[in-house]
Amino acid sequence: VDLTTYSANLDLFYILNTERDLIASYRVRHGDTSANSSYFDHAFTVGVNGRIISKLSGNLRLGYQIRQPSKGGGPSNSAITASSTATWALSRKMNVVLSLAKDFSTTSTNITVDSTTADMNFQYALNSKLVSFAGLGYGMNRFLGAVGAGREDQYFTWNIGAHYTLFAEHLKLAFTYTYFQNWSSLAYSTFQRNSFNLTATSQF
Repeated sequence: VDLTTYSANLDLFYILNTERDLIASYRVRHGDTSANSSYFDHAFTVGVNGRIISKLSGNLRLGYQIRQPSKGGGPSNSAITASSTATWALSRKMNVVLSLAKDFSTTSTNITVDSTTADMNFQYALNSKLVSFAGLGYGMNRFLGAVGAGREDQYFTWNIGAHYTLFAEHLKLAFTYTYFQNWSSLAYSTFQRNSFNLTATSQF
């Protein structure tokens, strides 16, 4: 099933002090599928941008969202929604990036999913050209509605790698190994995956 989405959001910032802003936000998202169905997502969130606590800086948003079908029938769904990306500088050479997200998504078979993901990524600069990194991640996907049939998936993933910069930062080479394990209430959807990726990025 093909899916086309459109979204718009409105943010209101209040400057609390020189280190952080408070945010109130509204987002509307419209999805239209080739299965003759469509929906609207309405999300209302509040949060903070800048220094969250102590040495943790980034943005954090938490709120509530509603998915309402506009064509094709089906029930409405509502749930807590959240998004966060924050950086913790442990030292001049090492930092940790924490990410959290909870949102509705739509599968290729046109099922609404309530997805929750959490990731922690470490980065350490060995020198000015060579940087190593590693990460951990966890996620849970709840398949909603009658077509979801109560399915629930959970996954765990970790990765390790490094990137090397050449020619005055005009070329960056990166190698990553990723392990992914998915557990599902449907036996045929439980699997392991091992990925090896070599990438080259050039910027002028």
